[in-house]
Amino acid sequence: MSNVTYLPWVPSEEGEPTQARVVSFESVVDTAPERVAETSPDDVYESLLRKLAISDMSAHEVRLWLREKELDEAQAEEMLAKVEHLGYVDDYRLAQQLLLRLTNRKGQGRSAIAMELRKRKLSPNAVDEALQTIDQGAELDRAIDQAMGRAPGLQRLDRATAERRLQGFLARRGYPGDITREAVRAAFMEYPPVG
Repeated sequence: MSNVTYLPWVPSEEGEPTQARVVSFESVVDTAPERVAETSPDDVYESLLRKLAISDMSAHEVRLWLREKELDEAQAEEMLAKVEHLGYVDDYRLAQQLLLRLTNRKGQGRSAIAMELRKRKLSPNAVDEALQTIDQGAELDRAIDQAMGRAPGLQRLDRATAERRLQGFLARRGYPGDITREAVRAAFMEYPPVG
């Protein structure tokens, strides 16, 4: 800890202003080592249940969290199996929830969704099953909606530049090339570039 210097205009214990003085906190601070409270597996389990009540986690994320709690491997796997059996951890359900959020709220395409699901370390089977539920027609509709929202701002540009920018925008959103081209064509039929 650093020392504190008192200012001259601050009265001393006698009530008179004093010269600057230095006081060390060494005598005030307890130098005893901190004692870390050991947590029992039951406490860790209760904490995990509270955490899962707030937000869903993948099985991989639960494993990592349990490792941080310094449980032995057998206890951690037993705890994970228990919460999976109770339905609190389900990679398939989490994959579907993320898929709906990413498509409906963020308007993302298949490759961006796949990347997000893999980033969460969901089981490969859960990721594949979720991606198979994406309807190509609905994906095209989302891409067209995204393109229609962006196209009016590109009307002042020449057609080649506007197409390049809109295709780049949709590609960053995770839409494949064929859907991107069709969405750009539909958007520019409604909002043609005039630049």
